Amino acid sequence: MTLRTTINVLWGCLVAVLVAILYLQKDEYELPSGWLEIFAALAIGSLILFLARMLARWLILAPALAGYRRASAAGDWVRADRLCSRLELYFRDSSPT
Repeated sequence: MTLRTTINVLWGCLVAVLVAILYLQKDEYELPSGWLEIFAALAIGSLILFLARMLARWLILAPALAGYRRASAAGDWVRADRLCSRLELYFRDSSPT
């Protein structure tokens, strides 16, 4: 798990805990109407985006890694090198700057 993923997971957990606290203590905080719903929508939206991003990354990387393993096992080093270059480009483009 990368640092970026760890930060995203921790951020999602923090938002979820804050929403749970607000929901349980909503009478004590006397929030204006709609604030709890906004926080809940943000928490749910963050979770959906995080899961969609993880699924997309898995769907992109899984076939490339499987192809690399098959090509290297068969001794097709030209194809394996091409797949490895593609994976390197993906990771270089998706790394935080």
